[in-house]
Amino acid sequence: MSEKLLSNHHLRKIEQSESLIKSYKKLRDYCYQLKVIATTEADQNEIRILIGKIDFVIDHIMLKKGEHRPEDLRRTNLLPLINCLRKKFDMTKISLEDLK
Repeated sequence: MSEKLLSNHHLRKIEQSESLIKSYKKLRDYCYQLKVIATTEADQNEIRILIGKIDFVIDHIMLKKGEHRPEDLRRTNLLPLINCLRKKFDMTKISLEDLK
């Protein structure tokens, strides 16, 4: 009985690790896409969607690690990135509220 319980626990840990690895790979890919978008012409919608995906993956990784991002810190870590994109593309219409 304890061997079965131990092996189930071990399998769950492996599955969680694989899920985290997939999430980190997604985050890396999304950040690369954002870098590409920053060097080309992109519309506001593309940027909003990509930033939303990045934010979602960050939350997913934190939850998998048993952490929670406080509500008042959501998306604020993306503020410098948003400001940089605003300047590059003169996107003064993008706000944190739009990205929620």
